[in-house]
Amino acid sequence: MQKELLDWFPEAQILDQPIDKIGFLALPLSSQQWILLEETNLTEREKQLISLLTQQEQARSLNPWYSYLIEGKGQAPQTFKKIQLVYCHLSYFQQENLASWLEMMQTLFPNCQTVLQVGVQDYVFVLQQDKYSPVRSILSDTIEAVEYDFGLRLSIMLGSGLVSDWISAPVRFNPSRAGLV
Repeated sequence: MQKELLDWFPEAQILDQPIDKIGFLALPLSSQQWILLEETNLTEREKQLISLLTQQEQARSLNPWYSYLIEGKGQAPQTFKKIQLVYCHLSYFQQENLASWLEMMQTLFPNCQTVLQVGVQDYVFVLQQDKYSPVRSILSDTIEAVEYDFGLRLSIMLGSGLVSDWISAPVRFNPSRAGLV
């Protein structure tokens, strides 16, 4: 896919991390990479298409959990003692089943506070764990059926901790730095 993009946009650069540079657009690709495009090299039609496609991305970045966990800005949006993160990487999925899968995952975890899309194929479920919920057991019992029913292939990683630990010594979730992607 990178070669095709560079054929279409020869002046573009493929980066491992996005950069905020005036006059340039950094668009996410799969596997934690971005394409950097100079706005002046884009036609009006290309700009409109990019605008439509990135509206959902911009809405995600307004999520206060996204700002706190991914961008490392601000404080935890809600106060509770324990938090658990369920990181899901979809190595294969059918776009038409994605919304149903996300909805089903939230019903599996009634303590889910929010869901963050952190990459094209990567999602983080933020769970409040003040009242214990056996996430590992739930996933063990259901993962095969979920993959089959929704036509996807999942890699799941769990993390947990006390919110007070995160505030005093913030540990920001970054899948690429953690070697998860």
